Amino acid sequence: MKSANYINNPNDALRHDGRNSLLGWGPLIWIAIAVTLFATSCASNLYLEKGQFLVKGEPTFSKSKEIKSDTTVKMRIESLKELGLSTVSPDLLYSSVRTKPNRKMIWPKTYLHLYNLGRSLQRYEYPFERFIRFFRPSNHVVDSVASFLVRTAGEPPAIIDTLVLEKDIENLKNVYFSQGYFHTKVFYRVDTCHSHINAHKANVTYLIDEGKAAIIDKIRPPLIADSLMRSVLLSNMADSYLHSGDTYTESNFSAERGRISTVMRNNGYFAFSPKMISFDIDTLPRDTMGTVPNNKAIKDYQPIWIQIKVPDKQPSYKVGHIN
Repeated sequence: MKSANYINNPNDALRHDGRNSLLGWGPLIWIAIAVTLFATSCASNLYLEKGQFLVKGEPTFSKSKEIKSDTTVKMRIESLKELGLSTVSPDLLYSSVRTKPNRKMIWPKTYLHLYNLGRSLQRYEYPFERFIRFFRPSNHVVDSVASFLVRTAGEPPAIIDTLVLEKDIENLKNVYFSQGYFHTKVFYRVDTCHSHINAHKANVTYLIDEGKAAIIDKIRPPLIADSLMRSVLLSNMADSYLHSGDTYTESNFSAERGRISTVMRNNGYFAFSPKMISFDIDTLPRDTMGTVPNNKAIKDYQPIWIQIKVPDKQPSYKVGHIN
């Protein structure tokens, strides 16, 4: 026999439907509260002290020329567009600087907004939070959420720091030096935003005067007193990673150290290591035997002369006995 549930009182049905509707709207209500809280922390320049500026956008790198003091910001930006990007890879330049804006996930500076939300919860700035804390001064749930947002999920504001900018300049010079630009000059410029929305924000531009790139003119073989070592090295110079006419690149010098060490070990000098090899780089000609300066096509480069240096004497191991 089938059983059926009957509602004797119509008011019970109304109460039953209302309870179901509240349960259905519960998650949406919490989502709405979360969105509202997040929206109130969307001002990225919150909690900035007087004189502090937030990094607004990605840093830009551009070749520089002399800029007159009376030129406007708009004229400077136009001149930078005409000059174009740097010769070195922008990705390599970007990875060498620390002045960068806060990270984004869905919209710009997402992690900074999470950090500001946590700071607001810690300071009891929301009316509903003050109401709850009036009855429960020690609200561990809110405190835990605020601590998680500030310490783990969020990200402190990326503030422009002159000390960090100076360090960025040194890093950029090192990057250019590794690519053969020995006399690169780097400057930075900070352009503050004047609009009300972007108050206390600024953009950073690195102005780079690359100078002439170094190009290998002549490679002098190692000067070694040991005739056997000298013959081993000279007979394998054809496989060198360094060639006349190539631009200076530090990675090629590291590869050349590894190649020479392998050659020496294969010829019985088992104690030989890359640390024993050094290179003397000279920007002034010792003689007139160079080939690059006579080439008019590379007049914009700086010719260099390389002297390979290895220890004069190394023990050579030979087969003594075979079992």
